[in-house]
Parts: sequence; C-alpha cells; structure tokens
Amino acid sequence: MKEVDQLLAAAQSEEHTPPHALMARVLLDADRIQQARTKPARRGFFRQLSDELNLWPMLGGLAVACSLGFWVGIDPPMGLFDPIETVFWNDSFTELEEAAELSGFGWDLGEI
Repeated sequence: MKEVDQLLAAAQSEEHTPPHALMARVLLDADRIQQARTKPARRGFFRQLSDELNLWPMLGGLAVACSLGFWVGIDPPMGLFDPIETVFWNDSFTELEEAAELSGFGWDLGEI
C-alpha cells in the first residue's frame, strides 16, 4: 500500500500541461463552431404556443372524443337511451298504451 501511496503522491506533485499544439487546435475548433452557430429562425406566436403546450396530441384527442360522442349520440349501443328516436320517431301515445297493458294498472274501473 505504501508503494501505491508514493506513486499517487508523485503523480500529484508533477505539473501536467497539454501541448501547445493541442491547445491551439482546440481553441481553433471552438472558434469555428461558435462562428457557425446562427440564431434559429423566429417562430410565430401560435407555432411557439403549439410547441410549448404540445398542442397536436391534445387536438387529436379532442377530435376523437367529439367524433365518438357524435357517433354514440346518433346510434347508441343497445340498452342505452336513444334521444333522437325518442324525439323524432316515437309515438308517445302508443307507448303509453303498451305500458298500461304490460303493467296491469290500465284496467278500467268498470271491468273489475
């Protein structure tokens, strides 16, 4: 362990500097990259807003929900209340007669 400690102490005491040619190449490369960078094109307000809020997935979900709601409203699954049929194609008088016959409460008083 003492040998390792001595080697580490010797390595820390030496001053390590990179060669001047390497530093010159690194600085030239950094200058070239900085000059090549340009400002990005200015985006419009709505483009920036849509990018920040991630607007397209939200609009896609809204479109799917609206179309599904429209479809279920026009042609609901079996067992659900159909508002369009009730409003436009339902004869309420016939329905009341059928309900009275099926429930047993439609008897006239004279028949008892």
